[in-house]
Amino acid sequence: MNSEGLRFARRFRQALELRDVRQCDLTEIAAADGIEVIDFDDPDPGCTACLLPNPHGDGGAIFLKPGQNTGRRRFSIAHELAHYHIPTHRRRDRRCKESSLQATRGFGGEVEWEANSFAAELLMPARLFRADARELGVSFEAAYQLMSPDGYSVSATAAARRIVQVSEESCALVATRNGSVEWQERSNFYYRMATHGQRIRGGTLAAAVTRREPANSRCERVDAAEWLDDPHACEVTLLESTHAIPSLGQVLSLLWVPDADGRVAPGSVARSPKDRRLPLG
Repeated sequence: MNSEGLRFARRFRQALELRDVRQCDLTEIAAADGIEVIDFDDPDPGCTACLLPNPHGDGGAIFLKPGQNTGRRRFSIAHELAHYHIPTHRRRDRRCKESSLQATRGFGGEVEWEANSFAAELLMPARLFRADARELGVSFEAAYQLMSPDGYSVSATAAARRIVQVSEESCALVATRNGSVEWQERSNFYYRMATHGQRIRGGTLAAAVTRREPANSRCERVDAAEWLDDPHACEVTLLESTHAIPSLGQVLSLLWVPDADGRVAPGSVARSPKDRRLPLG
């Protein structure tokens, strides 16, 4: 997480008295700022979201690419609110592509990473999200529970990234496209593996989804050497779950190295060359 984005978001939530609120009303927040939220008329405007601040005073408009589901739309609005409220971002038009809304450390630029950190804390405050995620493990099954309208009403990508960001487990979220890494988020995950632009190996579940096999939100045990460039990979228990985003041509993998007591997620399955769905004994 970017410390500046996090700091501004916490101050913002405090000012709005949102300390114990899990799902904030972004329309109400934007309206209080004098910001109108509007969909572009063009179905393909060349960006996912755009902030147009009023050059002569407060307020302005946030324009959104049409067709975003509720979770993605909420993150887009929160990202643009970050640009509006963080002093070093304001008073500039911001046209944010999908890569901007996925920016992280070392990928996508410092300003967009800062805005994403603000948005994540505004929508999924760490104090509340960590408590809700703690007993669910690291998987897309967990992300689906947390992203629901009864939870934080965010996208699967946002929920999965937040699981990694608040976790004390050794875990990572890796986004791939056509078998190459686009970006990654890590927590206590110090193993060497493919980074931005590099190819992943064919034995990963992400590669299987790229080959048009179904994504699996449950944890599966995979050969750690398929992901990790580590001489001790054979000693590592590595679990993977996957989520496909066809509209972006993207596959997301949550990777989890369970802690030393051997705990694995309830319902996880082992992966072997002969049986990709072999239950754990």
